Order: sequence, then C-alpha cells, then structure tokens
Amino acid sequence: MICPLCGSVSHIFSCKIKPIIYYECHNCRLIFKSSKTYFNKISEKMRYELHNNSFYDQGYRNFLMKIFKIISPYLGKNMEGLDFGCGKNKVLVDIFQQAGFSNIAGYDPFFHNNKALLEEKYDFILLTEVVEHFYNPKQEFDLLIKKLLKATGYLGIMTSILYNEINFGNWYYKDDSTHVVFFKPETFEWLAFFYNLTIVDKRQNITIFKK
Repeated sequence: MICPLCGSVSHIFSCKIKPIIYYECHNCRLIFKSSKTYFNKISEKMRYELHNNSFYDQGYRNFLMKIFKIISPYLGKNMEGLDFGCGKNKVLVDIFQQAGFSNIAGYDPFFHNNKALLEEKYDFILLTEVVEHFYNPKQEFDLLIKKLLKATGYLGIMTSILYNEINFGNWYYKDDSTHVVFFKPETFEWLAFFYNLTIVDKRQNITIFKK
C-alpha cells in the first residue's frame, strides 16, 4: 500500500482490528486506513452534521482555547489568518475575533466552501481536529503550506497524536469512522523536514510550525 502522505510503500500495521485494515508507513510513520473504508462526500457531510459544536458550548470553546493560547503569542493582531476546516459554526474564528484578531476567515469544504479564500495567502493557518480527516494528506498539505501559507507564516495543528505509550487497539480516536489518518510525533518531524518548516512549539496533541 502506498502512503498517502509521503508516497512510500507501507505495510499492514501490526495491530489488526477487523474488519478495518490499517497500514503504517515506515518512512513518515503515518498510520492510515484502507481507502475502501472512506465515505463518499454526501455520507461524510451527514456525519459532520451530527457534531454539536455550537458557539454556546463552553466545553467546546475551552477545548479550542488550547490552540489559541499556544499559538497567539507568536502572532500579531493585524495578521491574516485562516481556520481551515472550521466546521459549521466557526467557533475558533469567533474566539480569535473576540481576542482582537479581526483578519481571520473560516473555510470548510462542507459548510463554508468559499473557494476565493483558497486564492489568498495567510500569516497563520489553523487545523483543529482536521488533519485526521484528510483523505489525501499530501495534496492538502501542499495546498496549505506551499500555496496558502506566507513565507514566514505559522501553521498550528491540533489532533490526537499516537504517542508511543498509547495502545492503538484501545485508542478511542481510531473509532471515529471519519478519522482515516493518524499521526505519530515522528510524522510531524517528517512533515517539518519535507516542507522545510521549524517546529517552534509542541504540547500534548498540539504542534506549531513556522515556515
């Protein structure tokens, strides 16, 4: 099986959980599902419609505040930002705007599919609970890093990382049927190397890159 991130030959992951087959890339260390399990776009959107991530859910706002608190010290309030995969309600956009970051937009291929936003360049791009949904991660990262991110821009990613101490078979994160790729710490190291990025900050499940 070919890795959808780096293009290397990958092998069946040692943890076999029927009926789903997982693969591991021994180059970038990405774990990924067989593409046979992927939803079509209509079914995928229906799954996301079930998410209840409202403006008024304080628990959800607190969750998103984690990446805001980590990346905001690197940013100026006049910078232009993009929340890529913002979901239906643009809650993270609202958090940034409430803090004085007025030049931030939200893009989502299912709910806010404004293609004009993909023709701009940004000082910072946020990917919060998004990358695990990428059916074509190489294509998505090429778009985000090569095309949309400015020459000295910041990329903030929040996703549950498969740390060495986690038992994949018992890991809740793999059980969401819309999660198709899973990142190890080594995967983000590869990402930084391949795209010539610097990891300026990394915390539990949050990684901040600088171009």
